[in-house]
Amino acid sequence: MCFKVANYDALTKLFQRMSGSKSHNPLPIAVYEDDFDNQSESANILPNDSVEMKVSSIRSTENGSNNVPTKGLVIKSPAIDKILLGIKTWEMRSKSTQVRGPIALIKKGSGQIVGIANLVDVKGPLSQQEKLDTIDNHQISISRLNSNETDKWNTAWVLENAKPLITPVNYQHPSGAVIWVNLDQHAQENLVIAMK
Repeated sequence: MCFKVANYDALTKLFQRMSGSKSHNPLPIAVYEDDFDNQSESANILPNDSVEMKVSSIRSTENGSNNVPTKGLVIKSPAIDKILLGIKTWEMRSKSTQVRGPIALIKKGSGQIVGIANLVDVKGPLSQQEKLDTIDNHQISISRLNSNETDKWNTAWVLENAKPLITPVNYQHPSGAVIWVNLDQHAQENLVIAMK
């Protein structure tokens, strides 16, 4: 059984006190639900040779950055469905973005996060010929590419490791958000559970 951490700072301070260090890398320890009271900064820690943390909302990479998306990208169907199937790896947009790393994939009009992916690069602006040469990546048909409808979509946002969520996560959609949504804490916590 796992539980949610209500105060990450308190947990970090606890690990630092136990290790006698002010670094952000705690000792190899195990934290169990029955041994931790998340209303305080104290816990009984069981000795263990391996890192075995059963704290569901801590998902960190080696450099300490968070793997849980804090932003969601709004995408229409059928494009989002193709991304989640792994056949579309470029999301075509009219401009670049500085966002990189894990993102939530939001199905436009659904009020739900339906998947996750890593936004790893941006390519473009692409010429018409480059768009025709890369249909396998963006999955826009030749007939649509030859129409005026897609002329403005000349920048590819490159996605990797797209995965659907077994259970979609509801989120609060702020008024006016069209491309990106900053995910609230509640949505992020529910996303952690759904990503397991």
